[in-house]
Amino acid sequence: MLKSLDRGLSIAKYLAVKKSASITEIAEKFNIDKSTASRILAVLKKQDIVYKNNQNMKYSLSIGALLFSFRLMSAHAIINVAQSVLQDLTAQTHETAHLCSLYNDQIYLLSLLKSPQNKYMPDSCLPGQVEPFHCSAVGKVILANMLPSDARLLLERSELTGYTENTIVNIEELMEQFAVIRRNGYALDEGEYAKGICCVAVPVYNEYGDPTFSLGITGYQRNITSKDLFEDKLLKLRSAARKLTKEYVTYIHSERESSVNGTD
Repeated sequence: MLKSLDRGLSIAKYLAVKKSASITEIAEKFNIDKSTASRILAVLKKQDIVYKNNQNMKYSLSIGALLFSFRLMSAHAIINVAQSVLQDLTAQTHETAHLCSLYNDQIYLLSLLKSPQNKYMPDSCLPGQVEPFHCSAVGKVILANMLPSDARLLLERSELTGYTENTIVNIEELMEQFAVIRRNGYALDEGEYAKGICCVAVPVYNEYGDPTFSLGITGYQRNITSKDLFEDKLLKLRSAARKLTKEYVTYIHSERESSVNGTD
């Protein structure tokens, strides 16, 4: 039973990356026969974790998996304190605010609040999905604040996809950019992930002082990088990050004290 559970979870994780796959592909990937793969997928389908496209006969993650991830994220401490900060940041900057986290060597989008100004702007990523290390401001600002050797290792293990003509896929160039980000205290994505779209991000620190989160604002490039707008929006972003860090650390300490007192 545990072996089947392990395979089922592994298949779900594989589909999260692969997007879709047939029974044959899954059977070959996990070195199992098609009947075993079919039984596992049937259980996952019953639990609304995957669905089957009857046109191409491939399986993908379903809305059930997304809802499950949302429930997990809702339990995460920083989500509990971030919403008001994101609301204020969106109202002050008129840009889409989003919070990301480094977990298991990936940058995950935890929460996003879209600005009415950007209602027609396509979303490159949704909560629960992975942001690229090399061309998203929220990813770059976290890597820039890691040990350079650790950041390089993550880049070497990542697929550095060229999303636009502005995307940097050379590791040495990225490492040089990380040094600039550390000096400036913020990262920029100027049409590197999506053409015409800009993001600026700053680090948010955990209770140990590690920058494991990042807070960013995203909008049309002309509305963020304009000289008369950029400094004001960056100032508001930095203020929001300081507030979020303080409230998050206070929340964590309070929860720990409550836990200790409850135990006693």
